Amino acid sequence: MEEASTAVKLDDLDSLKRIIENGTDLKSLRDRHGSTLLHICARRGRQSLIHWLVEDIGLVPTDRANNGATPAHDSAACGQLLTLQWLVGKKYCSASDCDGRGLSLLHYGAQFNHVDVVEWLVESCEVAVTDVTNGGLTGAHYAAHNGAGDTLKYLVGKDKRCLTLWGVCLSECACSACLFILYSHPSVRLSLCLFVCQGYLLHHIF
Repeated sequence: MEEASTAVKLDDLDSLKRIIENGTDLKSLRDRHGSTLLHICARRGRQSLIHWLVEDIGLVPTDRANNGATPAHDSAACGQLLTLQWLVGKKYCSASDCDGRGLSLLHYGAQFNHVDVVEWLVESCEVAVTDVTNGGLTGAHYAAHNGAGDTLKYLVGKDKRCLTLWGVCLSECACSACLFILYSHPSVRLSLCLFVCQGYLLHHIF
């Protein structure tokens, strides 16, 4: 797997072909996290290699890693918007795909502050900002927890209901910087004040 992974990272198709000539089945290769070569391509934005691996070699674009993530999840997490758009456009994946814990592509983009990915999923694919994981968390919760301020502002601006769903208060998840962003947002300031009045103190936040 290491040799093939290096070839993908270098966008080296010839090396991948040599690996096949030496008897390696690329379809069987996975790293310790269960990621296929398609996952690695998606992280690096290698659309041409993905197309070759799927169309010519027979890798399955819906194959999942150990945590249930598809290559599309990896492209969203790494901010590879063009690759994500290409994967969805080729119908290699769906914008509504979720991993084993119920995290959508939006959750992956949100937690790493890729606001362009999140905006595209919401505006072009009609993914709801209020969609929740198996544990009841929205993309805004993940953005707040990881300090993804730009994405957090976008999400709460689209629908302030993502502040709290299934009884999980967003201020419980937020780092100090994102809590300030939330408090400064005119549409949610009152809601956060109510959360504080209900007993959500600093020890809930950090």
